[in-house]
Amino acid sequence: MKLIYKLLLIIVVSLLFSQDQKFKLKDGTVIVGTVQEETDTTYTIKTKYGSVTVNKNELVQVEYEVKLNSGETFRGTKLSETDEIIQLKTKVGTLNIIKSDILDIIESGQVTQAGEKKESSTAKYRRPYSLADVLFGARTGTGSTGKDIEFAMGEERLIDTFFDPTAYVLDDGTLYLSGLSFGFGLSDKLMVTTQWSAFFWGDFNLRPKYMLFQKGNWEKESALAIGGHFHTFWKPDKVVWQAGTAYICEDFNYNGDCNDTIGDERDYGGYFPIGATIDGRDDPYDDENLLDVEETEDLDIMVELFSAYTFSKSRKGMRGRISNTVGALVQIPLNHDTYPYRIYWGLDVDITPQLKMV
Repeated sequence: MKLIYKLLLIIVVSLLFSQDQKFKLKDGTVIVGTVQEETDTTYTIKTKYGSVTVNKNELVQVEYEVKLNSGETFRGTKLSETDEIIQLKTKVGTLNIIKSDILDIIESGQVTQAGEKKESSTAKYRRPYSLADVLFGARTGTGSTGKDIEFAMGEERLIDTFFDPTAYVLDDGTLYLSGLSFGFGLSDKLMVTTQWSAFFWGDFNLRPKYMLFQKGNWEKESALAIGGHFHTFWKPDKVVWQAGTAYICEDFNYNGDCNDTIGDERDYGGYFPIGATIDGRDDPYDDENLLDVEETEDLDIMVELFSAYTFSKSRKGMRGRISNTVGALVQIPLNHDTYPYRIYWGLDVDITPQLKMV
């Protein structure tokens, strides 16, 4: 039995050493290969182009900042990782951190084997704060734009994907302003936004959103929210199925009036704007459209109710996360019998800590 254990240990060790590893040096050199031999001061690495010997004091390691659900924050290098635990070497000792206790983890820089801090080009990156930053690349420091940084979550969570709400809300006390709307976080679970551009035609609207729950950690997370959008001066922007019969005029006199003796009643069916009036063609110069569709000009009070469920999962290799949102909404106009509803799905992917693809 002892012989079997020894054989298994030898196999495991040989497999670990046979896997390609990435070694970063102080001068920026990156070597990919397998460890052939190790001494107290050097590694002998087999690469595609031959074997090289590297001094251990020339190697640098990635340093991580780990934030826990308890509010604690640790910095250190990752020694090992399993499905449940991350082993972190810090200044206060070696810590075994359970993954479910981690709120966020992000690359914070690089250190040498001796524990000395190395200035990282990625650590110099500053997020753009103005249009000039975005257009002309103005930023402090030099180096990459942060696309190579390992991170668990982006700096911001989306509260909407285009015009559809997600389950996330603004942090308590956070002010949000865009070209079409603005909002404010009243608490960690409640926020209010409004589409201020609609104020110009008298639609004073308000959209509160309340997060019912949020659970998970940096690897997996889910949240559920409900809310409503209240409009005081709303014009229908949805279509519904309508069918009926319309008189189609086939001939017009010199005054442009329909010659009632030449015409036909025809059945129609299709999706038309809510509240639209549909009649037969009455324009003698319109040979393409047999129907005259007149949209309503009545602006009305409307309440939109919605719910949204967002679930996210970390991307492989600590490249942020992928978030999916499934939601449903229904519009309830005050003076219409039709209640349009819609089910939607949205997706956003972290590209860098500051950039998302929606």
